[in-house]
Amino acid sequence: ELMARIEQVIRTMLIEGTQLSTAGVPDARVTQGYRLQDSALPAVTYSVDQTESASVNASVNMSTITVRTIATTSYSAVTISDTVKSKLVEGEFDGVYVGSVAITGQSIEPETVGVGDEQEPAVATVTAQIHWS
Repeated sequence: ELMARIEQVIRTMLIEGTQLSTAGVPDARVTQGYRLQDSALPAVTYSVDQTESASVNASVNMSTITVRTIATTSYSAVTISDTVKSKLVEGEFDGVYVGSVAITGQSIEPETVGVGDEQEPAVATVTAQIHWS
């Protein structure tokens, strides 16, 4: 139940407004967990890696999340990832109050040559801790 609630909150955070779609990522390409390998790019995936109680009375929860931006070039992945970071904010989403968001890490895996002459996409990763109730 807790994981499902925060997963929906993360999706709502990311797709609210037009910033991601303006950056080339329509709502349908923001997915929980993974993306299909042959799906269009750019895309954003997110996962809730851990959720635990952050208060004695269990009214505040803390979740660790990972958001990946997959794009054809490193530049595009990083640019869209910056938009993703701007979407991870405090506020109320789907009846859940997000009290704080702390970006805990960022990384980039540049595009590479894949099998034959195919190109593997670049992946920019953002990790964060979210306190919510």
